[in-house]
Amino acid sequence: MTGQIHDMVLHNGSIFSLCGIRGDGLFDPADYGLEPSEMSTACRRGYHCLYAIKEDILYLEHVKIGHNADRPVRFDRHSQVKLFGVGPAEGDHLGSTFTALNQRMFFSGSLLLGRDFIAELYRHIGFQLPHNCRTVVELTFEAGTVVQAADRSEEMREIRQQQAREEREERRRLLHASEKKTSLRPVAGVFSLEY
Repeated sequence: MTGQIHDMVLHNGSIFSLCGIRGDGLFDPADYGLEPSEMSTACRRGYHCLYAIKEDILYLEHVKIGHNADRPVRFDRHSQVKLFGVGPAEGDHLGSTFTALNQRMFFSGSLLLGRDFIAELYRHIGFQLPHNCRTVVELTFEAGTVVQAADRSEEMREIRQQQAREEREERRRLLHASEKKTSLRPVAGVFSLEY
């Protein structure tokens, strides 16, 4: 599996990856009778969203949903498939995109938003980890309204530093173990060129 496509969040004029969720109330296609299908190896769950925070309120702006091969979706404005009363604005062989939804989300809990992803830390499986971003903000919501915001960038930097120390120590340990195994000792009964 490749790295997965994150949901995105527009916050304070910047786009962030949604890289941590603790709580309930974000968009789930099943809640609206939709059965998304995998769009690619980078989107196994079958959908991805763009949220926006406007005046401390969380909104769902756009959603791309993968097609169920057994039930194709029409892409025009007469489509029978609607999301919040809106038909798909566009579509391709992978899925349909619903735009300009402006649907308030009544999420309660915390979201970690990350940007300035560090490419060297890319993981080729699952979603990227929050501490792999240089800028990380934690937003706490009650019924879709931001009640607290905290910059977690320094904590994420400390996690990266701790991981780097642990990786260096593991490399040293493996190198030391390898050196012990490869030290040459004469084996009894084996021919030697020494006279």
